Amino acid sequence: MPRMSASAKIQPDGEGNRIILENGEVRATYPSHAIRFSVLWKAEVRNGNPGIDHLTLDRVMEFFTADLRHRNVDLQMPSDPFSDAAWILLLQRIYVDPTDSSGTQ
Repeated sequence: MPRMSASAKIQPDGEGNRIILENGEVRATYPSHAIRFSVLWKAEVRNGNPGIDHLTLDRVMEFFTADLRHRNVDLQMPSDPFSDAAWILLLQRIYVDPTDSSGTQ
């Protein structure tokens, strides 16, 4: 693993690779197909505050299904979204696959 801090940046090198750059120094180079980006989104949750809509599985599913329908994506509602392979693959195809940002293939 290259030595780097949280201020390091990942960027394309113009030749189909991604470089990790910190303080003007290339710390590592990887082919683009070998890179997988993960995004961690944190939020402060305050219990008991009136007027705050807490996220539940049902609310999250409402957000996804509304967006997928807006994108005209044909979908089957999963009975268990955490283990339904077809649902998980659909979300990956729509929200993760960089080759199809429109949501339609």
